[in-house]
Amino acid sequence: MKEIRVAVPWGVRDVLKALAVLVVIILPGFLLSLLPFSSGHLASSRNPLLVTLILTLMAGTLIFLAWNFGVRRYRVSFKELGFYNFNVAWGLIQGVLWLIAVKIFAVVYGALAMYFFRLKPPEELIRGIPDIFGSGIGGLLLAILVVSFVAPIAEETFFRGFVYPALRKKFGIWAGILISAVVFALFHARIWLIIPVMAMGVVLAFLYEKKKSLGPSIVLHSLNNLLSIIIIYAQKG
Repeated sequence: MKEIRVAVPWGVRDVLKALAVLVVIILPGFLLSLLPFSSGHLASSRNPLLVTLILTLMAGTLIFLAWNFGVRRYRVSFKELGFYNFNVAWGLIQGVLWLIAVKIFAVVYGALAMYFFRLKPPEELIRGIPDIFGSGIGGLLLAILVVSFVAPIAEETFFRGFVYPALRKKFGIWAGILISAVVFALFHARIWLIIPVMAMGVVLAFLYEKKKSLGPSIVLHSLNNLLSIIIIYAQKG
């Protein structure tokens, strides 16, 4: 693979500091979700607009951490987080092709997990998003806005644009890809999702490494989340 066009000045220590802040922010909500009287959602609320605001602020926090511990600290351009030009049409084509591969992997993983370990995906994975954003067309549109647009941009900025290059500089390409994928999977905090999300993280980092832009990774991430939302709402009826 080719080297990333611009070597980032931040390192693993900066990434660890940013991750520590992130853990401090999300840990109380995660612990609350484990309580017996909790609904199980990190952002549960009966007010979809409030949840949308909370999740958007969380996405903004990811971008802020990448900016604060990377761009601001080392006085570099925001583009160094991976915001370089890319071929949009080719990015869409690759996004669709990789999406097919990722979904096939997820289906196979789910089948094997249920067959060998009698593990079934938690019901909340299906009902959670409609419960959070609301049912009907309004809830669907809010879910699409946050989950398939805002979240992919923020997560790709942080995990691929900020975390991965620092790990790559320290450990090399493949170790950097794998470690960043593990961090990405742990951030999603659902046992059932660990393996498929880790696989997605590997593909997203690989795309960033190959194309030298976050564009294709954001496209794939957005398409994956969009398809998941459509399926979930279709099942919800």
